[in-house]
Amino acid sequence: MRVTMNKKSLSRLTKVRHRNDLNLTLSALPIVAKKVLFLAMSQINSKNEFDDDHIFYVSASDYVQWANVKANAAYAALKEGAAILDSVLLKLNNEDILNLKNELKLPFTKKNIPDSMNLSLTEFSVYYNDEGRIGIKFTNSAKRFLCNLVGVEKKYTTQVLLSVVSLSSVNAASLYQLIRKHYSANSRLGFFDISIDELKDELNLYSIDEDGNKEYKYPDFPIFKRDVLNKSVKEIIKLTEVKNLKFEVSGKLGRKVDRLKFSYSLDSVNLTDDEREFLDMFDKNFSS
Repeated sequence: MRVTMNKKSLSRLTKVRHRNDLNLTLSALPIVAKKVLFLAMSQINSKNEFDDDHIFYVSASDYVQWANVKANAAYAALKEGAAILDSVLLKLNNEDILNLKNELKLPFTKKNIPDSMNLSLTEFSVYYNDEGRIGIKFTNSAKRFLCNLVGVEKKYTTQVLLSVVSLSSVNAASLYQLIRKHYSANSRLGFFDISIDELKDELNLYSIDEDGNKEYKYPDFPIFKRDVLNKSVKEIIKLTEVKNLKFEVSGKLGRKVDRLKFSYSLDSVNLTDDEREFLDMFDKNFSS
């Protein structure tokens, strides 16, 4: 197997792009696995396709630098994160499968599309004890969610690497991801409206009972607000480029809070050359 290491230069402006279909899977990841995954994904050029045999390496020194932890903690995090990623499944719903069946060469038609489907994220991971680094090889199916994003009209999410690896709670990381998803779709708005159920879907705050029914966590809004939203908003404002983040009730069903409106601003940062090139290519493909 040919091993390549075309690791691009990382900086505080480095961003990671992926298709929106990957968001729910990312929201379900333990935070240590998400940090390892994003350090690997940060090496991907989202405009182009990487080789099928490409292995992405993340070292303990990378983890120390970006996650701001001690070396011993970094070694443990790399091992744990890689082990988790080897068992991660990309969960597709009926609509996802229908939209992606041709691209992924799935053997389905409109008449026999399944309700859900699981795809493996990684083919394998490797660990080098003496060198303190791991290697991750993505499956060819997962590859479709990570590169060649020019042509995927506004259906991608861009996240700032430093922000992702700085956040320590899963809920804050998932809410940050949701904000960046809306910002990627329309950078001019600075707000979005969402139902409570949709929000909990995005934050992976639900379980499935024995009958296959979805049961949402935090049914009482005051507790959801106190334990999830307020804490996540505070952490995001402190550790990321998202500022002035607020939310308010925008809809009720009777006395029950049903919808929220989030508003935010982003600290302005200069675009890297790679960012400009990607956006220029995107504008050419989807000019109004």
